[in-house]
Amino acid sequence: MENLRRFYVYVLFRADGRPCYVGKGSGKRTKDHFRMGKRHYNLRLANIFAKHEREGLSVREEIRAKNLTEAEAFDLERSLIAQHGRADLGMGCLANLTDGGEGSLIGEDARRKISRANKGKPCPQRGRKGRIISAETRAKMSAAQKGHIWSTEQREKQSRRFLGKPRPECGRSGSESKHFGEKRSAESRALMSLKAKERWAKKRLEAQNG
Repeated sequence: MENLRRFYVYVLFRADGRPCYVGKGSGKRTKDHFRMGKRHYNLRLANIFAKHEREGLSVREEIRAKNLTEAEAFDLERSLIAQHGRADLGMGCLANLTDGGEGSLIGEDARRKISRANKGKPCPQRGRKGRIISAETRAKMSAAQKGHIWSTEQREKQSRRFLGKPRPECGRSGSESKHFGEKRSAESRALMSLKAKERWAKKRLEAQNG
């Protein structure tokens, strides 16, 4: 039978003694923070690790309570976070991004197993709404677009879609651009067209190669 009282609550401290993170875990959960260090997914905590590393200092850990049920651990986690306060809310010194006690549909042991199983594997490319698009599907999509000529209706629809939106490269709408209304020479237009074709050709090649 799984040990129900296998959880603990820990606090990470800065070198000057101020707490910087409160968490609940089991097994070697606290070691995960030190393993990730300045590459931590929590950017505020990552910055703390990076600063300590630059200054030759160390973040230390302290187990506040152990042999807890998950519910007990969550209650204590929430209490300690409320006591010390979250820095992102301007209420204290903790790097925590939540008030604690969230729970999870996937247990910590399961998350570690998934992480080990996926270690070294390339991250899948995703399409809209998180749908994973395989290399084969991307190649088919690319091939389908080759030589495709947009109808007048399609071009007008696309034009309406981006009407008034800022251009990514300059952050301003077309009417605000310093080149708005400027007439380009035939040579300039031919050069721009050539560069655009080269970019699209490069993108199609990358899509084909996955």
